[in-house]
Amino acid sequence: TTPTLPGGVTAPVFYQVLSNTLIISTMKIAFVFPVPIIVALMLNELKSGGQPLPSTYRRVGNYSVFVFDAPDETFAAQLIDKISYEQVVQWLGNNPHWLERAEREYRRTTAGVILAVFQASGLALLVCLGIGAVFGSIVFRRRRAQQATSQAYSDAGGMLRLNIDEMTPEVDPVRLLGNGDS
Repeated sequence: TTPTLPGGVTAPVFYQVLSNTLIISTMKIAFVFPVPIIVALMLNELKSGGQPLPSTYRRVGNYSVFVFDAPDETFAAQLIDKISYEQVVQWLGNNPHWLERAEREYRRTTAGVILAVFQASGLALLVCLGIGAVFGSIVFRRRRAQQATSQAYSDAGGMLRLNIDEMTPEVDPVRLLGNGDS
């Protein structure tokens, strides 16, 4: 088993990080530190050779920016401000931010899918309600038209028959056809 340092870092990872840090620091000292000195020597060489000197010099990221023959210093500064330096990070192993990028992409995709589902469901609901209203009104009007042209069934010979208890007079037994025993 590999020993684990505080913070959950394993020994091989620690040594890789330490090695990378020392290599990068050494490269910065060897290549980045002497750049201003070299630029000063170049400017001195231009001056002694009678060449025009740059109006403005600025370092943007890893680039040295020179502006020659500018009308004034503010114009040269504005011109340099338009230069942008976008640093691209190349990892020496797996990108440690891949999980965050994947989660961000997953959230954006999921939100888009959910929104699309709600939009499609809402549209389908509106279409169904509209179609139902059209067919419902057609059926309702058709039945109303049929009802208006046909006569209602009545067992009272077309008369309204009300049988409300205690309000209907007693039936004369002589008028009955029989006593119901036979």
